[in-house]
Order: sequence, then structure tokens, then C-alpha cells
Amino acid sequence: MSKNKPTPKEEDDFLRSYIDKVHWKTAKSYSKTAPHQYTVWEWEEDLYDEFVRAVTIIRKYGYPERYYRKIHYYYEVDGQKYWTMGNPIEKTKLINRADLDAVYGSQHPIDDLPYEPPF
Repeated sequence: MSKNKPTPKEEDDFLRSYIDKVHWKTAKSYSKTAPHQYTVWEWEEDLYDEFVRAVTIIRKYGYPERYYRKIHYYYEVDGQKYWTMGNPIEKTKLINRADLDAVYGSQHPIDDLPYEPPF
């Protein structure tokens, strides 16, 4: 069962479509410690507006988990989780993804956040 917040079908369908259309690259520097892939909006500049929408969906309908001392919002799609690094949207450059069962370091769910998400 997904931990995502209830997501309008249109938004979920859009994110799935975006995920399928962009290029994903394996993060070599984390291949042994935190294997994952990423996509960078600059690789497909014509899709920038779609990138922003995808980031917004992940953050709005995702769920918070701690990764060491940082909190990221994750969104689950077909056995994978997607997240950004938490920068303001205008400074966000990439979306990461990893297998849903991948847990790195002190990564655990957060039931209650002491503040509103910064976006």
C-alpha cells in the first residue's frame, strides 16, 4: 500500500507519463552506498514546465521521511520512490528515484512534522 497522500488521478497519470518520457541516469558516485537514478531538467529543457509540475506533485502528495538529518518528500510509483533535495522549486535541478525497498542510513518515516513543508 502506497504512503502517498490521496492524489488526483490526473496528477498521478501526469507524473507517470513524465517519468516514462525523461532520461534517467545511474548515480555512479553512490553506486555502493545509496544506489539510485536521477534526471536533470536541463537535459530536456523543452520539458521544464513539466519538470516543475512533477516536482510539485512529488512534494504536495508525497510523504516525509528522514534521510540522516534531512527531511525529503517521497512519492511512490510502481515500486520506486521519487524525491528531490528540498531546494525551492526555482533552484531544483533534479529528481531522484530508487527502488521502494531501498533504505539508506537513518531513513525512516516521520509521523508528524513540526512545521509546514517549505514549498
